[in-house]
Amino acid sequence: PSADSQRTSTSADCLDSCFANLFVKEVIARIANMTGIPRSNIELQVTRYDEGQFFNPHYDWSTDCDTLSGVRVFTLLLFLGQPEAGGETVFPKLGLSVTPTRGSAILWSNLREDDLCERDELSMHEGTPPTR
Repeated sequence: PSADSQRTSTSADCLDSCFANLFVKEVIARIANMTGIPRSNIELQVTRYDEGQFFNPHYDWSTDCDTLSGVRVFTLLLFLGQPEAGGETVFPKLGLSVTPTRGSAILWSNLREDDLCERDELSMHEGTPPTR
């Protein structure tokens, strides 16, 4: 879990034995089928926002373009819960706000089409606080 001035939400990465879980296997299979990305290239992270928690504007990418693990090309955000109010994912440079609806998802590219080692500036996003 992490909490700092950039974010107060908590996150956990799915590692090793997590991938043996039948539910996780099904989620990974659906993501692979939907995106065409091989299962072995999918990382899974779970983030929780309690009332009032946030994740300030940020990018989902790394500068590890020349490493074996590479960069995070896409982000698929699955909404497993639905707050009564608030909790939107906002893309400030696009003027777009996505209201979380349980069972829905949003997919975006983190990299520029013409250079997969450069982030797409339009992919900046933030998690706003659920208010209820």
